[in-house]
Amino acid sequence: MEMPVIPLTDPEKQVEIVGDFCTAWDGPIKIVYCDKPFVMMPYSYYLKTFCTPEEAKRLDAEVSRKAATID
Repeated sequence: MEMPVIPLTDPEKQVEIVGDFCTAWDGPIKIVYCDKPFVMMPYSYYLKTFCTPEEAKRLDAEVSRKAATID
C-alpha cells in the first residue's frame, strides 16, 4: 500500500485526528503543510522498524521516565 498523504490546512484542529489516523494505520503517513512535506509515524512503528529489541526497550523506558516528569 502507498503511504497516505494528508494536507493540513488547520493544524491546530487537525493534528490530533491525523495522529489518531496514523496510529490506526500503524505506519508512516505523509503530511503536507505550507507546501512542505513531513512524515509522521507511530512510536511503536518506529521502535519495531528502526530499533533492535534492546534499543527499543531502552528507548521506551527513557521516554516513559521523561514523560512521567512532565505530568
